[in-house]
Amino acid sequence: MSDDTIDARRLVVPGVAGIYESLAPYSYSLVRIALGLVLLPHGINKLFFGDALNAAKTMAGLGLDPPLAWAYFIGVVEAVGGALLVLGLYTRIALAIFFRGGGKLSLDRRLSKEF
Repeated sequence: MSDDTIDARRLVVPGVAGIYESLAPYSYSLVRIALGLVLLPHGINKLFFGDALNAAKTMAGLGLDPPLAWAYFIGVVEAVGGALLVLGLYTRIALAIFFRGGGKLSLDRRLSKEF
């Protein structure tokens, strides 16, 4: 039995094996979208709603100079990176998704070439 198939005998509710099998190809897309939806509001808050000042205090505590510039940089990375992950565009830049790409529901898959 390959690692990609669901062994119904191992499930607490064996009747859901079919549902798991049908949704398994979308698991990477779900992880990618969930991560993007977590990052996106953090970046937007840093860039547009004053959270950069709080982040700058953290950066200063870590000894990063200039702390406000680092806070805005991280805000841009979170906002743009989160949006790109949600869309599934340039997903191979995110290390955790590097090996498998963005999944079936990504713009990368729709393009003729991937990053």
